[in-house]
Amino acid sequence: MARYLVTWAIDYEDDGDPEAAARWAWDIMRKPESTANVFTVIDEAGNQTKVDLQEIDEAAAEAV
Repeated sequence: MARYLVTWAIDYEDDGDPEAAARWAWDIMRKPESTANVFTVIDEAGNQTKVDLQEIDEAAAEAV
């Protein structure tokens, strides 16, 4: 079984505390029109891969 650490990052610049920043990011990710689609995936050996799901889905749609 493979194990990965998957992260998504966004900069938050506003008043508030860590919870406010996390809630703001969570709201963005949950919007249907969200472009929060690029993730960093780190495997057990520490290798990092950038995964852009929109790019992958667009390429798959073009291939059909």
